[in-house]
Amino acid sequence: MTSYREHCARYHAQAAQIGINYGDAEQLRRDAQRLHTWSEHECNGVIERVEDDGRTDHRGRPMVKGATYAVYNINGPGPLRYARTPDRETGCVNRIKAIAETLGAEFEHQGDPRGWPVTLKFPYGAELCPPVRS
Repeated sequence: MTSYREHCARYHAQAAQIGINYGDAEQLRRDAQRLHTWSEHECNGVIERVEDDGRTDHRGRPMVKGATYAVYNINGPGPLRYARTPDRETGCVNRIKAIAETLGAEFEHQGDPRGWPVTLKFPYGAELCPPVRS
C-alpha cells in the first residue's frame, strides 16, 4: 500500500514535469485537502449552507441565506444547534481557479468526498489531481 508521503512525492514530481512550481503545487494540495474535509463535513451534516429564507436557529434567530453554519448535537438528545462558521470552500475554489488560469488549465471540483476533490485538466491532455488524506 502506498503511503500519503509517497503520493505527495509523486504528485510534486508530476507537477514539476508539467511546469508547476513547488509553491503553487503545494497551495493546490492544501486547498484540495481543505475542500475534501469541507465536503466530508457537508456530507455528514456537520456543516450546512442555508439555501432558503425563513429558517431559524435553535434560539429563534433568522439564519442568513447563503451563509454556512456548523451543526451541533446531531446525534444527541434535544434540538440541533447552529453556529455561523466561515465559508472555507469559496476561498479555496477561488485560489485554485486563479492558479489554474495562470497555468492555462481547466479546473474541476467535485464535492463527493469519496474521490479526488480537485482535478486540473490541461489542453494537451495531462491531468493533475492533488492527493488528499481521507
